[in-house]
Amino acid sequence: MSSKEILNILKDEKQRKPLEEILQNYIEYLSIGIANFARICSSDIVTIGGSFVHFQDVLWDRLLQELDRIMIPMEKEKVTIRLAILGNDAGIIGATRIK
Repeated sequence: MSSKEILNILKDEKQRKPLEEILQNYIEYLSIGIANFARICSSDIVTIGGSFVHFQDVLWDRLLQELDRIMIPMEKEKVTIRLAILGNDAGIIGATRIK
């Protein structure tokens, strides 16, 4: 399936309903990973790229809500979560600049 086909399924509430548990687990685990990364690296900004950007319309708000739930207040004030400007191409562009 293409990203566009998956996105269409996720946008359709009726088709998405059977996938809710999988989506919730994905968001929960991604949030834990982001929070742990921010803690370990003492990062002020965490940027999310890759294929996540294809699904930002459906998943972005859920991710921010879950991060808000699991991060302590001091972390929430310190860490900014953003989507990569280059989206899914960030890794490709970065790899071409390495010699």
